[in-house]
Amino acid sequence: TYVHKSDLDRDGKISEADYVLFKLQQMQKVDPNVMDRLITRFQLLDVDDTRYLEVGKEVPSSDQVLEMQLIQLAEAEENKPVHTLQDLWEIKRVQLKQQEFDSHETKEEEEEPKTNSKPSSSKKETITANDVVVVDESSTKQSNNNNTSDGPPPRNRL
Repeated sequence: TYVHKSDLDRDGKISEADYVLFKLQQMQKVDPNVMDRLITRFQLLDVDDTRYLEVGKEVPSSDQVLEMQLIQLAEAEENKPVHTLQDLWEIKRVQLKQQEFDSHETKEEEEEPKTNSKPSSSKKETITANDVVVVDESSTKQSNNNNTSDGPPPRNRL
């Protein structure tokens, strides 16, 4: 059998997902082009390249989806242009990154020794929703495919 080919990471381990996807493709139950698009989309979402998507950070949690839907309703009631859920999620991700950055910066300031320290500036840069530029997926995918010098090599596909 060719089951060993489903070991995409070549680490001697085959996950249930790898096995099932391999068998579906072997039985010609899945279109390879669809598989490629799904894998590419997953890799775009997996911003920290852990091969997992963290709910609430890389993909929205159910509470975050509800919050975004309420924003859409409020926009519609105010006769404002209604953002798509994808646009609202991109804004939320930027806000989460800003909070993470601020938290890390505060932690570093607390860890700095109090002696011989220079007064730090109280001015902080803040990213707002108006600063967010939403890029459509096709241009993001294209720029990622053309970028061969940054980041890890692309993962093997089925």
